[in-house]
Amino acid sequence: MKFQKRRRPFFEKFSLVLFAVIIFIIIICNVKQMYQQLSGSIVAMDLGSIGSSYTQILETPCTKDEAPIFVTFAVSVDNSIWDRIKLKRRGRWSSDDGARALRILYSSLVRSHGCSVQLHVHSNMPPEIARNVYIRNGPRGYSTMGTQMNGIVFHEVNKTYWNNPYNDMKIVPHASKWFALSRAKLDTFEEYLIDGGPQPVWIDLDTVVFDRAAVNSTVPWVYGYHHGNKTRNHCFGDMFSLDTETLQEVRRLENELINENKTLPTYDLQGYFSILMERQQKEASSYLYPVSLSSFNNSHAASLLHVVQEDSPNFAFGFDCSADLHPEPRYLKDRVRRWNGEKGRLMCKNLRGEDTKVASMSFTAPTYKSFFLESNEDTAFDVIVDEGGRNALNEFFYKSSIAI
Repeated sequence: MKFQKRRRPFFEKFSLVLFAVIIFIIIICNVKQMYQQLSGSIVAMDLGSIGSSYTQILETPCTKDEAPIFVTFAVSVDNSIWDRIKLKRRGRWSSDDGARALRILYSSLVRSHGCSVQLHVHSNMPPEIARNVYIRNGPRGYSTMGTQMNGIVFHEVNKTYWNNPYNDMKIVPHASKWFALSRAKLDTFEEYLIDGGPQPVWIDLDTVVFDRAAVNSTVPWVYGYHHGNKTRNHCFGDMFSLDTETLQEVRRLENELINENKTLPTYDLQGYFSILMERQQKEASSYLYPVSLSSFNNSHAASLLHVVQEDSPNFAFGFDCSADLHPEPRYLKDRVRRWNGEKGRLMCKNLRGEDTKVASMSFTAPTYKSFFLESNEDTAFDVIVDEGGRNALNEFFYKSSIAI
């Protein structure tokens, strides 16, 4: 009798292939986790062997005189079907990109202030889960300079903050969860004023700080387009600091526009800031910009919005380095260079074509990813044409042995 080989049914073959794929994925994930843990151990060993006094300084908590408290959102969406239904669009940040961006943001704050700043991160996850997602065991537990990320405090975004006019298409035709989240900065920021603490600074996840000149913790301030001297996109919302009175003025303005059935600004807070600034310029001709800080402090208008660039006119802020164009690498590559040969210090051409020291750079989520996240330490900043500019960026982020 001739033996016949049994043919496996299609489903059985498919099940075996699927099982093999699952096993392969599990192995890859375990190898990746082991690599991260090993890399983290190597980083820690390097820190111990360096014994750098400057590294220890960077891990020392900032005093209130050295740096303000910073606040940001880190809302990541891994584009599951449920997430897409909730947010009505693909997420701007995956959890992996969000973790890497948070690391770069925190590193820039520590490096520019020379101490371990306190950064409050409001996420769409419970704090213990967010910490695990954004600061995992391994390299992500350390800044780009190899210092421990001790100053990050996680919070869950208050879900009621999403219920604002920018989540209501009857009020704002282009309303969405993402626009509502941007508007929710105001409510989140207010938490810190209610608690009676020092005036904090809001900073977006896709913003990088290179110098202390980027902030002012003594007055309510915003970033102004063309240093506050132009009306188009008059203010930006990537960094700002408000006191209680200014914050309430923003709320009153929003209610006024809604009650009078007027169109709300496309870009929520920065639109509100722009309207307030234009009004205060018209109402007080003696405070037409530029306004000196002393004149501001002596003003009867205690809640006057201040343009932070006025305190440091020789610095570049926000989108200055991309000539106020969309901050894509192609607009930055020829403009960023080293400042006067100083290690870790940058300069770029301002709108007048003058060399200007860089205080901060702002991006959008896509342009930020293309500039910072699509590279590693070995290939970072290759888009910058000037070798000195590339070296200065690498020194700032990756060379903790160099004091800035």
